[in-house]
Amino acid sequence: MYTRLAPQGEAEIVSSAVLVPSRILELGCGAGRVTRALASLGHEVVAVDESRDMLDGFPALNVLSPVEKIHSSIESLRLAASSFDGVVLASQLINTINVVARKSMLDTCRHHVRPGGSIVIQRHDPSFLRDPIDRRSGKNRFIVRDIEQCPDNVVGGVLEYHVDCHVWTQQIWVQNLSDDDLSECLRDSSLRLEEFLTSDRTWLRATPI
Repeated sequence: MYTRLAPQGEAEIVSSAVLVPSRILELGCGAGRVTRALASLGHEVVAVDESRDMLDGFPALNVLSPVEKIHSSIESLRLAASSFDGVVLASQLINTINVVARKSMLDTCRHHVRPGGSIVIQRHDPSFLRDPIDRRSGKNRFIVRDIEQCPDNVVGGVLEYHVDCHVWTQQIWVQNLSDDDLSECLRDSSLRLEEFLTSDRTWLRATPI
């Protein structure tokens, strides 16, 4: 599925928060959908994912800028400290319901970003899954149904991706984070919220304290 999805402007959002070109660490890169777009914009990308199958599913990268792939979990990754101009934590990974994993992922971001660099994070809108979702984009369709509301802003639902006449389904659980929750999570990893990068406040830029 992820090899079939087209980029949705993520690379341009990241580029708005860093210099072009930059050396970027992309955490949770998946099958390289955003990686390729970042490299096409001229960035040198180190792409990390814990799934070997995802990394093996990378499309051909016919781009000028180099891309290095690393098989590792985000939490355990420790490359040279302060070695990247930008670190990307997209795909709403910060909304995990595992509080320990969230802290570890943000610690990894903090470890790798250079002084003066930027960490670009994507989160769910704090009202995510308040209502069912049925959204179309071209021939693709994204549905969330069977929503469950739990304490501590934890919500769940069944996702349906309709892509190129194929359907994929998965159960998800996320913890929605308010602006205050987000700032507190960042502070716990010695990071500071600098600005929101999009009008819906789902993309943000953080910096090391």
